[in-house]
Amino acid sequence: MWLFNMEKNQPNHAGNERTETNMKKLLALLMALMMCCTAFAFAEEEAEVPAVEMNVSFEAQTVTLGETGLTMQIPADWAVQEVPAGTENAESILLFAVNADQTVSITAQLSAMSFETLLQGIQDAGATEEMLAELYVNENYCLMYTPGDTVLALYTFLDDETVLAVTFQVASKEVGDALENMPLEIFGSLAAAE
Repeated sequence: MWLFNMEKNQPNHAGNERTETNMKKLLALLMALMMCCTAFAFAEEEAEVPAVEMNVSFEAQTVTLGETGLTMQIPADWAVQEVPAGTENAESILLFAVNADQTVSITAQLSAMSFETLLQGIQDAGATEEMLAELYVNENYCLMYTPGDTVLALYTFLDDETVLAVTFQVASKEVGDALENMPLEIFGSLAAAE
């Protein structure tokens, strides 16, 4: 009430000027705070994609990914196999491997598509924001898609129109949890063939 009922204090002009000056200072301070909050909100919207460094922590074998000029390291005891009969788009699969007890498989596959086409396909499959994450793994861009407890897909782009999908399929959530960082370590091992 003391800020808005200035008529009661009308005879005291010095008090009104001081109150008016204080109100101007308060308003300026509030405006400055609002500008800071707005700048912070824009910074939040344009947050940088997180980056992680991953090194292989398992005994590894190096596999060549078709004619891409790339190699990847997978666990030494995993068996590289022929693509199972009847697999859709089998001709674009560069690697299919399974662990010793066949509870984990990895598939590396090339597809001709842009980033926008990939995102649209993922959204059409019912993806939510919680299922997607962007990050850099050892300086390689990675779009991570987790559509359920037993599938993890990691996407990167070799050029504007070529996507490499590295997909892990596990027998159960417990098997997937036991892998810990292995999928990112494998993805992080992507390198040019020597």
